[in-house]
Amino acid sequence: MRDLVERPVTFEYGYIMTCPNCPSFTFLTSEDYHRGDDGAHVPCAHCGADIHFGRAVMTLRDVNDPALDDSRLADFAWYHTSPHANWPTSSTTLPADIIESWTGLMPADSVEQERLRYEDQALHLGTYEAAVESMLRRMCDQDDGGAQFYLYRVALRHDGLVIEPGWRDENSDTAAQISRADLGDADGIRYLNVHESPGSISLAVRPTAIAEVQCIALPAAALAVHVAPAVLKEIARIRAEIDRIEASRPDDLSPLERLRQNATVRSGREFVRRATPQQAGLASQICHLLEDEYLPGVSRPVRAQFTSALHAWQQAQKTPVDDASYISRFAAMAATLTGHERILQLLNAILTDRRVGARSESLGQVAVDPAQQPPEDSALMPALVDDVGAHGVDDRPPPARDRGVLGVLEPSGAPVEPPGAAHTDRDLGVVAEMDQFVIAPFGTATPAPWRRRRSILVRRLCGHRRPPGVGHPRCD
Repeated sequence: MRDLVERPVTFEYGYIMTCPNCPSFTFLTSEDYHRGDDGAHVPCAHCGADIHFGRAVMTLRDVNDPALDDSRLADFAWYHTSPHANWPTSSTTLPADIIESWTGLMPADSVEQERLRYEDQALHLGTYEAAVESMLRRMCDQDDGGAQFYLYRVALRHDGLVIEPGWRDENSDTAAQISRADLGDADGIRYLNVHESPGSISLAVRPTAIAEVQCIALPAAALAVHVAPAVLKEIARIRAEIDRIEASRPDDLSPLERLRQNATVRSGREFVRRATPQQAGLASQICHLLEDEYLPGVSRPVRAQFTSALHAWQQAQKTPVDDASYISRFAAMAATLTGHERILQLLNAILTDRRVGARSESLGQVAVDPAQQPPEDSALMPALVDDVGAHGVDDRPPPARDRGVLGVLEPSGAPVEPPGAAHTDRDLGVVAEMDQFVIAPFGTATPAPWRRRRSILVRRLCGHRRPPGVGHPRCD
C-alpha cells in the first residue's frame, strides 16, 4: 500500500455541543458527558441558555480537520471494521438465509426492494477510533457479540476522486443509510459522525473510491498481552465474596424469580438468580479494576461501551466463560484501543493486492506476505499463573486457526451459537429487567440492555433475524 498519513489516535476526547439560542459552541469533557449531570443539561458557555446535551446537538470537534480539504482527503488512512473477512466484496450481497426468512413474512416485491436497498448501500469509512467504536456498537446492539471482526485500513483513489463539498450532519441529513444512487455523480460524501467517535468526520463512498485495503483479525493475536497475577488474585477474592453472599441467600424465590425460573426450564437452560445489590456492587468493582488495568487513557464513555461489548461476547459463547478466559479476552481486545501503533505495524507488514482497480466495483483480496507471518507459538492468551484459587488456569497457548488472508494468527476461542441465543431464558422476563442489574457468569454488572433485548424478543416472536446492517447505521 502507498504511504498514507496517519492522524493522532486518542480515545480520550471531549464533545462540542451547539446552542439552540445562539451560534456558539459549548465544550464538555468526557467525564461530564458520561455523568450526565442535571439530567444531561448544561448552560451555554456564551449566552447561558439551557442545552440538553447529547448526539442530537453535537457538532464537529475540529473545524479545521484536514479531512475537510478535498485535496488532502486521499492522503489519509481511513478505517473500517466488519465481521466480513473479505470486505467490501462480501458486504454487498444480502445473505440467502435472510432472503428465505423474509419470503414467508413479506410479499415478494417487498423482499426484492429490501434486497436492492441493502445491496446498494454506500460503504462507510472513518477514523481509527470511529472504526473501533463501530465494532463495539455492533457487538452490543446488533447481535454481533460473538462475531469475528476484522479491521481494515483503506487507501482512497487519488485520480479523479469526487467528494461532495462540505459535510453533512447525520442528525438531519441522509448519511448513515445513504445508497450509492443517492451519491449522484460523487464518489462519496463526508458526514458528521455522532455515533462512533462522536464529532469526527466519516465518509460514505462507492466501492470504486477505494484503491487498496489492508486487513487484520481482532483481537490481534500477534500482540503479547500480560495478565498480572495480582489482578487475577484480586478478582478471585471479589468472586469469592460474591459466591459467599449467594450461598447465604434464602432458598425461597420471589414471584418474578419463579416466572424466570419457569421460562428458563422451558428453554432447557440453567436458572441463575438475579444478583443482590451487594453482589452487583462487587461485580462493578471487577469492571472498574479491569478498565483501570487495561484501558488507561480511554474515556469513561468508551470504557463503558467496551465493557458492554465484552459482556455481549461472553453471552454469545456456548459454554460459560471463566474469569481467567474473560480477563484474557478483555486484555487482548483492549490492546486494539491502547496499542494502535503496534496494530499499524502489523497492518503495514501485510501486502495488498495491486489488482484493486480504480474503477472496479469488485475489489481484490488481501494478499499474504509469508515472511511476515508470526511464529507458530504466537498466542492470543498469555501464560497465566497456576495459583489463582480454584480457576485452574491453563497456561498453554491456544491452537492456531486458519490463517486466511491475514498474515497473522486469528484468535482462538470456543465456538459460538447464533448471537442472542443466550438470552432465551430472559425472554418472558424482559419487561421486568429494564431497571435491573445482571450478573453474568463472569460477574460483570451491567444495566439490562433493554433496546437490544426487545429487538431480540420481537425477532424471535416473528421467527426471523434481521440481517446485519438492515435498520442500523453504517454497518458496511
